[in-house]
Amino acid sequence: MLKDWPQGYRMFDHNKGPEDAPRHDAYLIGDFTSIALFARFTINTIIGSKLVGKFRSVPEFIPHALWLLQDAIGDRTNCKCKYCTKAPSQRAITFSMGLLPKRTPSVSATPPRRAQGPARAAKQRDREQHKPYAAVRRAPRLPKQPVPLKATMLRERNADLRAAYGSSGMKIKRWFREGELLWCALSVPIRGKNGDTDTIAFWPGIVMEVRLKSEATQRDITVDDKSVMMNELADEPSSPAGPPKDWRATEHPSSVDSGPILEGISPIPWTVHQSTVYKVKLLAVSYSYSVRDDQVLPYQAYAPTTELLDAVQTVPFEELDVRAERIASFDPCPALPSNPEGLIGFVSNDSGLRFNEAAAPYAVAVQIAATLAGCWTMTDEWEFKHTVGPTVGPNGAPMTPGRIPSLHDVLTASMDHNAALHGKVDSGSISSLNALPKLSMAQIVTQRRYQGMWWGAERIWTDDLIRLKIARSQIAPEGAECIFPPSGPSRQTIEYN
Repeated sequence: MLKDWPQGYRMFDHNKGPEDAPRHDAYLIGDFTSIALFARFTINTIIGSKLVGKFRSVPEFIPHALWLLQDAIGDRTNCKCKYCTKAPSQRAITFSMGLLPKRTPSVSATPPRRAQGPARAAKQRDREQHKPYAAVRRAPRLPKQPVPLKATMLRERNADLRAAYGSSGMKIKRWFREGELLWCALSVPIRGKNGDTDTIAFWPGIVMEVRLKSEATQRDITVDDKSVMMNELADEPSSPAGPPKDWRATEHPSSVDSGPILEGISPIPWTVHQSTVYKVKLLAVSYSYSVRDDQVLPYQAYAPTTELLDAVQTVPFEELDVRAERIASFDPCPALPSNPEGLIGFVSNDSGLRFNEAAAPYAVAVQIAATLAGCWTMTDEWEFKHTVGPTVGPNGAPMTPGRIPSLHDVLTASMDHNAALHGKVDSGSISSLNALPKLSMAQIVTQRRYQGMWWGAERIWTDDLIRLKIARSQIAPEGAECIFPPSGPSRQTIEYN
């Protein structure tokens, strides 16, 4: 035990935490030139050197204290503590100094078994061999049944088929689907120099989004009153001549199947009309527009006229800007001028400058559309598994494909075979002995099927109604009695190529 601390060293107690139950941390603070000898005492943190921030335990300070005692010149490189040597672990330093406690092997609590004699060992083996054993046998697991598909139809396929073939009150059904190629009508056609013959009225584009638009319009009261009067006349007993000839012509569409109307309540003063709005991404340019269903055409329903293609080709090359950024920045449907003079000039396009600007983007768009129209691919692959049954049944009779043989079929076939074999042995004819008839077991056949396909510009789903147009060259390449031989390319096609 130390009588007093060395000169320059003091012990401090740092209280931390709640006031009623603080935590005590002891610190030893002193000058690094003092030499002190520390016996065994327990502290949490020791700070006794200006070269080292703090010591977290007594084992950490022991090498430093030895350095203070043994090194008279105070060379820090001779210190072996954790902080002076920058060692990653304190355990290695403590182990090198022999301060770790030695581990003693654990003593087994059970005494060793005494060696048994030969007679006793044989008796023990017999007892173990004839020892009764009982166990509970678990029920075998049933084989996993194939899990059917949770969704056999895609959501897009279901929506497209319902829109095309379902009944709706819309004037024009939703015929176009997302991703399809179509012609979009321009709000203001781009006129050429020759009038309507070389006018760009439609621009090819791809459907990016399909939306349903609902619009409420004011109901025509006069038409409704007249339709009600006609309905009352229709309820009365008709004359031999029948109802008026044009009685349905004045009937308002909203009055058909309008449902019951309560007494004292006036009919709804408006009617709702629904239509389809397509968001179309125009080809070759970086613009998208929302157009109504009456402003689009199928790609196969329109083709640029020969005069329009010739007008595009006759634009002087020096007036064409074929840079990609200039083609992408062209707007086929810009905002109309506000002043009447500018609007008239914009619509008439007397100077032809707008047609020259649209020539290069339109030509690129038409080429892209023609390339897409010549491509096709299958989509939405899935596996279809079905079972193909045996082809031979009892008495060697062929069975219908897909039927799995039952136990009765197998037994009957075996009995018939044994009877035939017994008859052949009795008659002495054993040269034509045959084995049992082979039964081809049921096989599971996996087929790769698809839910849809892209055929050029159109999206076709399974269950779609399509029309196959077969060329005459496929039916009769050389012609037939009632079929003319296939015609060759036209004069314009030959001149164009």
